[in-house]
Amino acid sequence: MDASSMDADCYVFMVHSTCKKGILLMKSIKSFGITVIFSILFACYVNGADLNTHLNAANQHLKKGDSSAAIAEFETVVDILKKSKNPAGAQQVQMNIGILYFQEGQFSKAVQELESALSLNKKPSKALDIKLNKTLASAHYKMGHYAIRASILESLLEKYKEIDLKTKADILAELADSYRRNEIYSKAIDCYAKALKCYKELKNTTSEAIVLTAMGLSQAKLGEFDAAIGSLEKALPIAEKTGKAQNISEIYSNLGIVYWDSGEYSKALDYFTKAKDLEKKEELKANLSADYNNEGLVYKSAGNYPKALDSIETSIEIAREIKDEKSEAIALSNHALVNRILGKNDDAMDDYQSALEIYSRVQFKEGTASCYLGLGKLYEVDSLDYPKAYEYYEKALNIYRELGNIAYQAETLNQIGRVLKKGIDRKRTTRDLIFEDDGPVFIDMEPDEAKTASLKAYGEALELAEKVGKKEAIWSAQQGIGYALKTQGKENEAFKYYNDAIETVISIRGSDSDSELMGDYLKDKEDLFTEAIEVASILYAKTNEKKYLSSQMEYQEIYKNEVMKNAIMTAKPLFQEPEKAEIFTSLTKALAEKKKVDEASSQLMSGILKKKEPNTESEKAEYVKKKKAVEEEFKRLSAKSQKLEVAFTKLLDKWKKQYPNDAGMFESAAKVDLQTIQKSLNDDQALIQYFPLSDMLSIICVTNKEIKAANVNITYEDLAKLIRDDYTYKQIELFGHGECDDEEQCYTECIQVMQRLHQALINPVEKEIAGKENLIIVPSKYLSYVPFSALVKGVTENGEPEFLVYNKNISYLRLSFFDNYKSNKGKTSVLQNPKTICVANPDHKFLKTALAELPGTEKEVEGVKKAIESKKLIAPDILSRKTATEDNWKEMISKGDYSVYYFATHGVPFAEILQDSRKIEKYVDKLSKKMGDEKDEIKIDKYKKKIDKYSPFVRFCKETFNTKSPLYGFLYMTYTGKEKNDGVLTLKEIMELPDSSFKNAKLAVLSACNTAVTYSPKIDQKTRQELQEGDINKELVKSGWTPGVDQVCLTDTFMKRNFQSVLGTLWFADDAAMGFIGSRFFDGLDQFSPSESLRQAQIAYLKAPPFGSDYTKAPKHPYFWAVGAVFGQ
Repeated sequence: MDASSMDADCYVFMVHSTCKKGILLMKSIKSFGITVIFSILFACYVNGADLNTHLNAANQHLKKGDSSAAIAEFETVVDILKKSKNPAGAQQVQMNIGILYFQEGQFSKAVQELESALSLNKKPSKALDIKLNKTLASAHYKMGHYAIRASILESLLEKYKEIDLKTKADILAELADSYRRNEIYSKAIDCYAKALKCYKELKNTTSEAIVLTAMGLSQAKLGEFDAAIGSLEKALPIAEKTGKAQNISEIYSNLGIVYWDSGEYSKALDYFTKAKDLEKKEELKANLSADYNNEGLVYKSAGNYPKALDSIETSIEIAREIKDEKSEAIALSNHALVNRILGKNDDAMDDYQSALEIYSRVQFKEGTASCYLGLGKLYEVDSLDYPKAYEYYEKALNIYRELGNIAYQAETLNQIGRVLKKGIDRKRTTRDLIFEDDGPVFIDMEPDEAKTASLKAYGEALELAEKVGKKEAIWSAQQGIGYALKTQGKENEAFKYYNDAIETVISIRGSDSDSELMGDYLKDKEDLFTEAIEVASILYAKTNEKKYLSSQMEYQEIYKNEVMKNAIMTAKPLFQEPEKAEIFTSLTKALAEKKKVDEASSQLMSGILKKKEPNTESEKAEYVKKKKAVEEEFKRLSAKSQKLEVAFTKLLDKWKKQYPNDAGMFESAAKVDLQTIQKSLNDDQALIQYFPLSDMLSIICVTNKEIKAANVNITYEDLAKLIRDDYTYKQIELFGHGECDDEEQCYTECIQVMQRLHQALINPVEKEIAGKENLIIVPSKYLSYVPFSALVKGVTENGEPEFLVYNKNISYLRLSFFDNYKSNKGKTSVLQNPKTICVANPDHKFLKTALAELPGTEKEVEGVKKAIESKKLIAPDILSRKTATEDNWKEMISKGDYSVYYFATHGVPFAEILQDSRKIEKYVDKLSKKMGDEKDEIKIDKYKKKIDKYSPFVRFCKETFNTKSPLYGFLYMTYTGKEKNDGVLTLKEIMELPDSSFKNAKLAVLSACNTAVTYSPKIDQKTRQELQEGDINKELVKSGWTPGVDQVCLTDTFMKRNFQSVLGTLWFADDAAMGFIGSRFFDGLDQFSPSESLRQAQIAYLKAPPFGSDYTKAPKHPYFWAVGAVFGQ
């Protein structure tokens, strides 16, 4: 078993290799090195009785197994031969002494004796010289002197141009092994290729298979996936001819790992299945345990966490059965990681503790350190116990220092810096504004002391991370240093570090591994961008330089792109348009290849840097030779990385040119040109961007005449509570569900909240927007829930609120879509020769348990139909009830004839379906337990009926939503179980549809619940308590859910499909109110822009609400009319 490197979070078992992206790779390594035949060689002729006496004595000692006595006799023989001036004989006997030391495992002594043998005769025979040098090379190999071994073998090949083919092949293969062990993969591949050519000529198929396997894994290390697969596939039939099951299963496993590395998970799983089937048949249980572990990790990468747990649990069972403790601990560590992803932190804690006990027992230090690091993260993120986290991080750091592992030292130092950082500003640390908790436990350290200590930790982390090129560790350290400098009042220096950190983040291309712990990932990134915006805001206030305003706007947009990039990489889209799919596959493959090359470079530098100061002469020689080889390989890899970057950039340019709205899938960079934005605005327009920061609200208002920045003295915590508690919970959740005791009083309180929000959001820029009829709002975080049209400036004498909608036309926009906004200005109205498709009141066989019928939506689309027909335009195509299937809708839009896409159905953000499915699953489990304990047949029947009712919903959700990504939010469609598509039209599927389906698209109306937000506001006190007591909260957080943060929602997704405008909803809509507004919205689309048409419809509603007092006592409550918001033009 080889254990040259490991990742702190994840382990994979692998054959014939040493590392995989910093991950521990296991299974036995069968070195291709020579098998030294330890025969005793005698001098060609000897003289004297003494010589024969000592030789005979040596032979007798050897027969008895007394090597020490034999060596003593041989030493005497060497002395005799030297005196008799027989250097050739002395050399051969001296070599035997070296071989005996080799056999005894005394490799250092063997090296001394063999080097001594070389010095005895300067002109040995060719055969003896080759044998002696190969034996010496093997001794160095056993000591870990791979560079010296390579140097000796290189010299032999240089010295003897003409040698027999078998010897040449063996030397080349051994040389390749030496390079591979030192991770000089480029030269290893070259030597394996030459050796392979020789073995083919010799018809040595066994050696061919071994070389092909080793070469394939070396190619995989450099991201040469096609070549690696080709090598392994060539090795497979040769191995199959030998009939050795273990060799065959190991090639299957290696093919699985290469396909996994390249992102082809289904093929990887196919090969692991083949390997497992053979291993079960032949009872290769160690291999079987390894492959279940590997299979679990592939499922993890694919986002199928339940199956990942199942596979890893099987691996653990088998390892326990065969008493392979180290493999058991490795699988336990992987199990812990998957549990962390699922938010099952208590289970993860148990896994880590169990693995830790085993690692300590088997004295596997890297495993021990990895568990300490994992436990530290759990105590930091889950328990908020920073002293305990700090304690575990320190333990991990001490081991990584002892092992000389540079990359993990940098990671652990960043974690230490982070927990110390939390003590600098303790009030800032509590950021969870959704779920109350008991608050964090801080390290007993004064803020100034914490500041100094964190700066030191981050500084060392940055130095180490830059040495080995670990970008994730680099930006984290840069952020930490920036924060420490910011708290010291050194904003200019801090800004440089923050800007460098963001540039580093941009340079990191997306990958699945970045997204596995998406919640942790995005929380860290949110801190980075929020802090950077704060520093830019402070610097603008001090200098009045516009570049800092541009930086604020850029940083917020880059972060939104980061959210989208990681959501996409987690969801793994499969585009239906062939050319788009081909370019996307090429891009992701190029990313994977470059990532492997960069990992190889990082691993190479880490390996040479972690070497301790050499003590012996041989260690010094090894260090010098290895350092030179590493430097040469590093240059080769750097050149290869640059070449791959150029190729990737060309592909990316093609992607961005053909699919500009999808550029953010691979690149999060955003350039904001304030002057361009200014010039693009009309006299009646103002763009307002909001930046909720920890201690204030920053606002930038842009008109074509001026740019105004304002800071409002309200903390994000206070702003969030105002929106979340006073508005979303009380005025939407309670009022909307009829749980408000006094509707009129509730309405009065709502107006007061809207006035407070107007004061915070509009008053600071009121002068600048005076006379501007059209406001373009760029919100973020909780402000994404605010209906700006319902903000209230004041109340008239007769008690009527002065809603902003009365004198301002509101639209919402992400700066990423500003170019689309500009290009669509002045376009003809939406209802100019439109063709409309509507979906209403679908019926889903499995989801209708939790998602009720919406009969009002059928009336709503009938109203739309009448509005369109009244203008003598083309009647819309309507899909309702049984016909509202996903199959029908996709078929009908496939020709791209429609300009208006209307959905009157349920809109379900991913976090909501995750929460609901987990709650119902727990309910079903509870009923099952009750039924099992019950004796009363009537009660049993009652429980069974409820279980039968809810179980299909649970099963469907488990099968359908097994990957955690916001892109699995969906629009509800009809499904009977017979259709091709499953009736959940996800954000991911909308993105995957061919562009031709939307070639005439102008407007999408998403008259469904919560289509403009990532999460519906189910945050009442009872639900909060339920979430706190269970794992759902943790699972949501791990999925990257922070309500209102940087939307990955349906409106955003339709905007990416090049719609000019999208009408979305900010909460769950009232059927009757939405029907009234929807039909009037369509009435105005031949005269107004969509945002103005919505405004006119809302004003019409406010002038004459369509309800009687029996429906509501507060018809003008924003819940009814302000739910809609137009995104885009």
